[in-house]
Amino acid sequence: MKINKFTSGFFHNFHIKSLCFVFAIAIYIVGYYSINSPVSVAIPVSVIMPKKFESYSNVPSSIDVLIYANGKQKYLVDPSKITATIDFSDVREPGVHTALVNVYYDLGVFKSGVVDVVPKKRAYR
Repeated sequence: MKINKFTSGFFHNFHIKSLCFVFAIAIYIVGYYSINSPVSVAIPVSVIMPKKFESYSNVPSSIDVLIYANGKQKYLVDPSKITATIDFSDVREPGVHTALVNVYYDLGVFKSGVVDVVPKKRAYR
């Protein structure tokens, strides 16, 4: 059986070529996630409580939010324009209740949807 030049060149030192390929993919992934890691900022939160109940747990005065964006756009987001609320107004009876964190941010120039602002902890008791 005759082996042509392409097959011979492709399989010559194949284990080294495959190891280099895996190493190149690993470098790409590490570089991508180091550049596109989220930015964490603390913002004040307003808590809406029903008037007839009182909270015995520690309701936070500020929460941490993560800002995801491409490249350096995450540093252009103004944290003072991010607002967060935790709404317990639908509580009707005593007990332990959980409410989701609502985060609002006017995207302004970021209408393309490349900026995402999410809370680190999505619900509080």
